[in-house]
Amino acid sequence: MDPETEFLRRRLEDVAESTKRIAPCYLHRRMSTLYANYNASMHDMLDSSCGESHKHIGTPLSQKQDVVGDLGLRRELKALRRGNLNGDATNTPTPCALLCTQQQINADLHSQLQSLQRQLEELRGNGQDSGSGTRPQFGGRRLDDPDNVYHQNAWDDVQLSEDDVSGALEKIAKQAQHGLDADAVAALRHSADRKWDAFYTQHHNKFFKDRHWLFTEFPELTTATVSPREAAVPGRIPTEAPGCSSKGVVTGYPLAEASKHATRRVLEVGCGAGNTVFPLLTATPVESGLFVYACDFAPTAVSIVQSHALYDKRRCRAFVCDIAKESPPLPDAYLDTVVMIFVLSAIQPADMAAAVARAARLLKPGGLLLFRDYGRYDLAQLRFKDGRYLGDNCYRRGDDTQVHFFTREHIRELMISAGLVEVQNRFDNRLLVNRARQVKMQRVWLQCKYQKPHTATASPDED
Repeated sequence: MDPETEFLRRRLEDVAESTKRIAPCYLHRRMSTLYANYNASMHDMLDSSCGESHKHIGTPLSQKQDVVGDLGLRRELKALRRGNLNGDATNTPTPCALLCTQQQINADLHSQLQSLQRQLEELRGNGQDSGSGTRPQFGGRRLDDPDNVYHQNAWDDVQLSEDDVSGALEKIAKQAQHGLDADAVAALRHSADRKWDAFYTQHHNKFFKDRHWLFTEFPELTTATVSPREAAVPGRIPTEAPGCSSKGVVTGYPLAEASKHATRRVLEVGCGAGNTVFPLLTATPVESGLFVYACDFAPTAVSIVQSHALYDKRRCRAFVCDIAKESPPLPDAYLDTVVMIFVLSAIQPADMAAAVARAARLLKPGGLLLFRDYGRYDLAQLRFKDGRYLGDNCYRRGDDTQVHFFTREHIRELMISAGLVEVQNRFDNRLLVNRARQVKMQRVWLQCKYQKPHTATASPDED
């Protein structure tokens, strides 16, 4: 392989690696196909000069999604193969012919690479190269011209108009007029854990998808959230924390003993079937010292996590815990990160403050609580029919589980009351578009990051 071809091969490797960190799947697939089939094409061409292409053919050219068609070289390579397969010496390509074909491949590859690199630069220019995610960070798909709304399937940061808010308030007022009575609401909330247990018994781990997007929205999950000095000694926590000996070694907490050698600890509250736990473990090397705790108030969900092929007690532990009623069996100031993803909305409003306070108490100074849940006026809220409203923007789903829709102010009040400091609190507004039916759908999620201050602050005693 000549120096120019070798250079191109290396450039293809570099660009292919870059596309793994860029969100659009089509670009990654295109780059991967280009790289893989370029190699195959060059092998076929070079082997044919030695009369050995029959050893490498394997799959018919017509069945490959190869770059040869894009480069306009299908005929040349077919001719190369046909000549050698038929044993026709007159069709055997000369070195000159091979050089011309290779030069044409190189020229067209230059064009392909330039096009792909321009797309990569455009994505980086929009701040979408997160370095560790599988999709662009929020805010990359801007709807600058309303006339272009049906040009793609989704748009970021599309704010609700005054008419949208007014219409949403009218729908919510109508829902409230036909809500459930107090006795029905009380009965439903009393059986919340059983309803979620039944949900996971029915759907197992097939309902929710793995949340690989978390690493772009919350890159802190794969990086340290406290200073190296504080995390320098594995198995140590502040000596003033309950459950510690005078040397700061964990005592009296069996679950904590499991992570005594870890340098970073994460707890996911409301782990479900493990759609956050296992992507996090997979994305983080063993040598990073990460240990993940996962709890849920549905025993079936915890059982699903524990039976997963990737469940390793040396790296994670799942346990049953209803954080609305009890504290997880871990020492105070023990965790680097607490994750609450679409879980607070399943807790009845009267218990939310206590749940957040219990989670905050487990954080080390400098630790983060990462939150994402449904926002007020989300499409899911406005679609509820009569007989679903429980009060206070809380609803009953068809499977009798409940869901709450939050405002920024509500979450801010809960977090600050628990002694945390605001790092991020924003709505993630997405306009989804059905281009075939010319339908627009507004999704609203709330994404927040709150940090435990390095100086101790008073937190309400909820127990």
